[in-house]
Amino acid sequence: MPATVESLKAQAVEKTQLGDFGDPWFEGPLASWVHDLQSPALSEKGRSFFTRLAVNNLCRRLEVLECLKRDPEIGAVRIPPILYITG
Repeated sequence: MPATVESLKAQAVEKTQLGDFGDPWFEGPLASWVHDLQSPALSEKGRSFFTRLAVNNLCRRLEVLECLKRDPEIGAVRIPPILYITG
């Protein structure tokens, strides 16, 4: 069965037992990802890998949002700018 936005989200909910995805802004990019999963240029192994990756990313989103709900003071922590030196 081809992946859908809803089926990927359902898999993440099942794995984490969490259901609050927060702001739905991510569903547009996720829909593009689902569309790309249907590409004939993608092997079954690749399709399986990228499907698992999408579900894992959704699980991470659920877990981060749950953590922020539990400990909202995390949002007040100031993160200093990062300096990268290359050369």
